[in-house]
Amino acid sequence: MVRFEFLFRCLQSAVNLSWSVAMPDGASPLTLFYVPRTRAFRPRWLMEEIGLHYRLERMKRADLAAPFYRAIDPLGRVPVLRDGAVTVIESSAICLWLAERYGGAALSPPADGQQRADLMRWLFFAQTTLEPPVEIVIRHRHPRQFATEPAGGPPPPTPREADAAVARFGVLVEPLLRALDNRPFLLGQRFSVADVVVGDLLVWARAVSLLDGEPVLGDYLERLTARPAYRRARAEPEGTETIGKTGGSR
Repeated sequence: MVRFEFLFRCLQSAVNLSWSVAMPDGASPLTLFYVPRTRAFRPRWLMEEIGLHYRLERMKRADLAAPFYRAIDPLGRVPVLRDGAVTVIESSAICLWLAERYGGAALSPPADGQQRADLMRWLFFAQTTLEPPVEIVIRHRHPRQFATEPAGGPPPPTPREADAAVARFGVLVEPLLRALDNRPFLLGQRFSVADVVVGDLLVWARAVSLLDGEPVLGDYLERLTARPAYRRARAEPEGTETIGKTGGSR
């Protein structure tokens, strides 16, 4: 409960920051500090969905421990978003910030109804409930393949811990199965920021065979990964790249 309240305050603070960031003509205030195959993909995918002009600052793992980056995020993790004078940290907070500031009702329902409540539920569910067992399995099966934390993180889990995480995941996906019963997206017919956060986590889960035997979630991922914005975001640049306004909410 303490962790949930802390994350809620972080998300609430992110979306309540100043909305007065200037956007000069022809320039973008958005810079995403990014490492491939990490949570940083989520805001990148979302920016492609919205069709934003942004700068992608591709980092190496060694850069995350450098003093210049620790001055931005003391924990040395990605993603970090700079939106003009505002810095937003934590992937779900960044996604919510982008959806609220730039995506409009197409990606983030108004804060006065059940769909908004459901949106917040799935954002917290992904990061606080569903992600921990997925990360345990990733660390056990592919400790070098997935860069989920900076160097110096905890050791790989034991086989017993990984087996327990697999069983736990099977229980925790039940709410998703119910939410996606005869519906294309988590909020029904509309794609939202919740699908970005939950969907990318399920991509991780599929990579370590956690979705085997789950056709509902498999079909859901097929819909998400077929989206043009997802495919654009999967293109891996070399170094720093400024990306033009090519997307659009669909």
